[in-house]
Amino acid sequence: MFELNNEEEKTKKRLINAVLSLLLKKSSHNLTIREIASEANVNSAAISYYFGSKENLLLQASQFYWKEWSELITKLQQCKEKKKDKLRVYLYNYLDFILKYDGIFKRYIAEVITQTDNNSQTAQNLKILIEIVKLNIKEITNIEDEQILNFNTIAMLSAIVYPALLGNYSAEIMQVDIYDKELRNKYIDHLIKTFLHI
Repeated sequence: MFELNNEEEKTKKRLINAVLSLLLKKSSHNLTIREIASEANVNSAAISYYFGSKENLLLQASQFYWKEWSELITKLQQCKEKKKDKLRVYLYNYLDFILKYDGIFKRYIAEVITQTDNNSQTAQNLKILIEIVKLNIKEITNIEDEQILNFNTIAMLSAIVYPALLGNYSAEIMQVDIYDKELRNKYIDHLIKTFLHI
């Protein structure tokens, strides 16, 4: 394999970011090489040169997403905040992450909904997310009943994911602009108070 110089590495990153950006607007099956190259402001041949094919570029974009996800989870697991602040920090960062990569996030949610494979990478990562939130809720509330903990976890995560799935329509439909960071953090604070009575 050849070594990439700094400029070539930047071009690769631009192509990956272009894919992640375009996935906001359309499915990976409908993306064309020309659209990706245009979004990245490079020649179409750059995709073949750096990735070999559009499919390999899509795969690398997906791997980038999961690497970012893993880094987020690790960062949050190492969070040293107080119990209730830890959940708040976690949910702030989780919603920020969803919105940063909302196109690919929606793609993975669709995958979980339509596939029967509960062992896919997406399903496994969602299980990790659910467990972290559930443990945080348990620490904060001291609830021991597993069913009640599951109910609270489902309610909390659903209230986070639904506005993210609506994306730009959240402002129109719910009069809450989920892309306004200050407003979304206020929304998360409200959720924590409402669901956990703290």
